[in-house]
Amino acid sequence: MKIIVRMACVLAAAVFAFAGFTGCGKKQAEDAYEYSASFKQTNIKIDGTYMACDALAGGKYYGVEVDYKENGEEYSMDYKLHVMDLTSGEDKVCPLENPGVSDASYNIYDIVPANGKLYVFAGTWNAETYESTYSCYIYNLEGKAEKEVSLSAVIGKEDYLNSEAISVTDDGKIILTSNDGSIVGVDENGKQIFSVKAGYHVSNVVKSSKGEIFCAYYSDGGESVAKLDTNKGSLENPVLVSNPDGIYAGAGKLFVSTGTSVRETDMSTGESKTLWSWLDVDVDDTMILGMTENEDGTYTVISGNRDDENKKLTVETATIAYVPASANAKEKIVYGCVNLDWDIKNLIKNFNKTNDKYRITVKSYTDDYPDWSEADEKFRMDISAGNKFDIMSIDSPDLQSLVDSKALADLTEYFDKDFKRDDYFEKVLDMNSRDGKLYGIAPTFSLQTMMVSEETAAGRTTWTLNDVMELRKKYPDKTFLEGANRSTALLMMLYFTLDEFADVKTGECYFDSDKFKILLDFAMTFPEDFNYEDFDSWQAIADGDVLLTMNYISDLDLSDLQLYNKLFGGKGVLIGFPTDSGSGHRINCSGLHVISSKSKHKDGAWEFVKTLLGDDYQRDSWSFPISKKIFDEKVEERLSEDRGFGGGSIGNGHTVIEIGQPTKADFDLVRNAIDNANAASTYDEKIFSIIQEETEPFFKGQKGAAEVADLIQKRVRLYLQEKK
Repeated sequence: MKIIVRMACVLAAAVFAFAGFTGCGKKQAEDAYEYSASFKQTNIKIDGTYMACDALAGGKYYGVEVDYKENGEEYSMDYKLHVMDLTSGEDKVCPLENPGVSDASYNIYDIVPANGKLYVFAGTWNAETYESTYSCYIYNLEGKAEKEVSLSAVIGKEDYLNSEAISVTDDGKIILTSNDGSIVGVDENGKQIFSVKAGYHVSNVVKSSKGEIFCAYYSDGGESVAKLDTNKGSLENPVLVSNPDGIYAGAGKLFVSTGTSVRETDMSTGESKTLWSWLDVDVDDTMILGMTENEDGTYTVISGNRDDENKKLTVETATIAYVPASANAKEKIVYGCVNLDWDIKNLIKNFNKTNDKYRITVKSYTDDYPDWSEADEKFRMDISAGNKFDIMSIDSPDLQSLVDSKALADLTEYFDKDFKRDDYFEKVLDMNSRDGKLYGIAPTFSLQTMMVSEETAAGRTTWTLNDVMELRKKYPDKTFLEGANRSTALLMMLYFTLDEFADVKTGECYFDSDKFKILLDFAMTFPEDFNYEDFDSWQAIADGDVLLTMNYISDLDLSDLQLYNKLFGGKGVLIGFPTDSGSGHRINCSGLHVISSKSKHKDGAWEFVKTLLGDDYQRDSWSFPISKKIFDEKVEERLSEDRGFGGGSIGNGHTVIEIGQPTKADFDLVRNAIDNANAASTYDEKIFSIIQEETEPFFKGQKGAAEVADLIQKRVRLYLQEKK
C-alpha cells in the first residue's frame, strides 16, 4: 500500500538553478546533465506480525508495529512504537499503550507525528451492528496515551476514515475529511471548528515545513490542489494537477509524484514542470514515505520496503542530484505512451537493473496532461512528428495508419531470430502483421464473441446478419439483444463487423450497400429509448427474454463464460458475431508495442520488447498469454483441484449468480474459438461518430434508410480518402 506522508518537506529552490552544485552559473545543455541517485539503507527488525503505519517528521521515521496473537477462539493485539533517527540509524522501540480495545475489531489506520506528540487514528468495528466508531489517540513519544478524541462529530458510524487525508496543524487542529467530500477541522476535544466542501472526494492532505496545509481533491474539472486556510476554513488558489499518486508540500510549491515521475508546481502561478522519472533514478516509488529538497539543491527521497516473510522493514534514503551525464552511461531507449501500465513499469525496472548496455526512459503523457483525451491527442501528434520515441505503446486500431505512414519498423527478422511462430498464437501475430511483415507485439489478448442458447443456435456454430434478422422477426416482442436501444444495437453489431463496410487500407467503403441498409432496418426494430435502471439483464436472459448476448472472455478463470452459460440453462453456444465468412469470434489485443522506423536504437528497443514474450511476463499476465506453452500451463493450474480457481458468486446489483470451477470442456470451447477467430475488426472513432450523427434522424423517423446510407457513404468515403 502506498503511504502518503504527513511530514514537513523543505522545498525551496528550483532544480535547474543550483549553480553552486553544478559548478556553473549558466543553464547547461539538457543532454549534458541528468538526475542520478545514491542510496543508503537501514533495516528495522519487526518482532511482531507487521508494521501497521509509517510516517516521517524532523528527520525521523515513526512506525507502529502490531503483534497479533491467536489462541483458539481468543485473540489479542499488542503495539510497539518505533522512532528511528534516519541519520544514525538508531531505532528506539517502546510499547504503545493499549487504548482499551485488544481484539481484531480494532484497527490503526494512520499516525501523524506533530507538536512533540504522536496522533494515532484508529477505529473499532461492531460485527453485530455493522457500524464503526473512530477516535484519535494522542500519545507522548514514550508510548503513553494522554488523550482520546472522538471523531464521531465528523465521521458517522456508517462512514469510513480516509487515512490518506489526515493531518495535524501546528496549533493542534486535527484535519480530516468527511464522506461528502468536505475537509473538516476538529479541536482536541472533538468539536468541529470548520467544514469546507472540496469537490466530491478528497484524496490527500499534506503539511509543509512552514505548517501550511495543502489538500488534493477531485471535482468535475479533474484533480486540484489548494492551500487550506485553517483559521477561515477556506481553500485558496486551487491548481489543477496531473495524474497524482502522492503529493508533497513545500514553501509555495507542490511536488506531485505520478505513476512515473515527480513534477514541481508553483502554487502561485500554476506552472508545472517535470523533474525526474522514478525509473531514471532507480527509486522504487511503490511506498514513498517522504521527500525533501536540500540546501545544496539535491533532493532526499525516503521509501520503505516491507518484507513480511523475513520480518523486517527496509527504509531507503535516496539522494538525488542533477549531475553531468556519465561518459559511460547506457544507451537510452525512449518509451512513449499515454499512460504507463504498472506491469510494464515493473518490467522496465527489471530491464534497467539487469541490462548492461541499454536503459529505458519513459515519456507518459498523462503526467503532463490531466485530461486523458488531451494526453492521447498530444501523444498521437508526437508520433506523427516522428523521431521522438524508440518504443511506443499504442492501441491496436492505430496500427494500420502507422504502417501506412511508414512510421513503424518491421520486426519480422527480430522475432524470427529469437522465437518460433509455432510457440505463439499465430492469430494474434497475424493481427499485428501487414503483407507478411510483423509490426507490433501484443503480449496478451482476449476473446470477444456472442453467446446464445442451444435452441436459438439451432445447430449452427456461425451465423450471418440475415440469420439474426430472421431471428428478430421470429421474436419481435423479445428484448432480444441485452439492454440495447436502436443506436446501441447498431453500434454493437458494427463494432465487430465494421471491416465489412470500410476498408481503411484502400480508402473504400460500402455503406450504401443493401447489407448495411438491412442492418439499419434491424436496428430500427429496437426501442428508441431503453430503461436500463429497472432492467435486470441476467434475469431477462434466464427467463428467455434476451436471445443473444455479447461475451467478453478476458482471463482463464472464464467467469464470464460460466456466468452466461449458466443463465442459458447450462446450454450456451459461442456462436460469434454475424459474418459472411469465418467464425465471427474476434480477438482483441492488449498492450500493443511497436518500434519506430526512425529509431537509432532498434536493437536495444527490441531487447526490451522481446521481454514481453518471455515466460516470466507471460506467466504473470492477467489476460490470455500469447504463449501457447504458458496458456496451457495456466489452464492446467486452474484445472488442478487444489488451486481453487473459479467458483464463488457474481452479482450485478439485481441478481447474484453462483458459478463453479471451469472444466476442461470450457477451456476446449475457448481454445477452439481462439484458433478459429477472425482478426479484430477495424475501429475508427471518426467513422462511428459519423454513423451516430447521420442515423439519429433515421431512428427518429425523419429520414429513410437509403438516404441515411448514402449520406454515411459519402462522408466516410471522403474521410477515408483524406486519411489515406
